Amino acid sequence: MSIDLSGFTSTADLTKQLITLSTGILALSITFIKDILKSDKSLVTWKLTTSWVVYLLSITSGIWTMMALTGTIFEATCNPALQNNCKPDFLNQYAFPYGSNISVPLGLQILLFLTATGFLIAFGAQTLRAKYISESQMEEANKKT
Repeated sequence: MSIDLSGFTSTADLTKQLITLSTGILALSITFIKDILKSDKSLVTWKLTTSWVVYLLSITSGIWTMMALTGTIFEATCNPALQNNCKPDFLNQYAFPYGSNISVPLGLQILLFLTATGFLIAFGAQTLRAKYISESQMEEANKKT
């Protein structure tokens, strides 16, 4: 008997993509923050630092998901009871690979990634708004003189 691992492969691919995106966004935002905030260092707010922390938590959840996938695949491929089809209930657990040992960390990773992205977008909007207001105030001051 052969066990279909395509569901595991899709889950692993999604997990790897989210880890890669989280790592890249985190690295870029940390690297270029000094260029974005040349004039006003006070704009590094709780939204930005929260997004960094939540991206790190998303990466951690992704590693947890990969570990759960590895353990589940190992159990599904190495357990003789599964290969001989002796326990159909146990086999059905692996026919849909999103048991709680996988779905919990994967769902958490997705939720954390979206939350961190939301905080980063909110920070970007706040920064752009602050720069626009600052430029408007400078224009008004120039008009008065």
